[in-house]
Amino acid sequence: SNKVRVPASAPRNAVSASLPDGNWQVEISSLANGYFGYAVTAEEYRRQFYEGGHTLYGPGTAAFLAEQSARLATDLFASADKSLNELPANTTFNLVSRSYWPTGEAGNVERVWLSAPVFVAATEEEEAHWLLQYRDVSPAAIQLHQPLLAIESLEGDNTG
Repeated sequence: SNKVRVPASAPRNAVSASLPDGNWQVEISSLANGYFGYAVTAEEYRRQFYEGGHTLYGPGTAAFLAEQSARLATDLFASADKSLNELPANTTFNLVSRSYWPTGEAGNVERVWLSAPVFVAATEEEEAHWLLQYRDVSPAAIQLHQPLLAIESLEGDNTG
């Protein structure tokens, strides 16, 4: 087969391989400075299930990220004369934070089921799932320390 499968560890391994000898611990951040989505294998991308459908830059995303991550690590050492001595020992960040959660009156909206749950069987194009609709309370009334929704499962077909 001529298919290339890029494992999830590929970016970490590519960066590690590009570093000079030393005791390095490489971690790849899952999200930094914005929304990127998922980076799945080409096979997962073709199926277009949840993660594949949210791989925004195509089936070669994971391989591209591994290559670019290694290149960035190599460039960092090339510009730092093969050491990181130019970097400060400590760095302090003062980040601005804001709360956008609604405040004020919650209103009289109640949580109401708009449809009964319906099971949708898997097809070649779509994973099996349950479909339901409900109207929730206004955002100001949501109590985040309480469960919003519970999913229960039952073994068997429950016809007996």
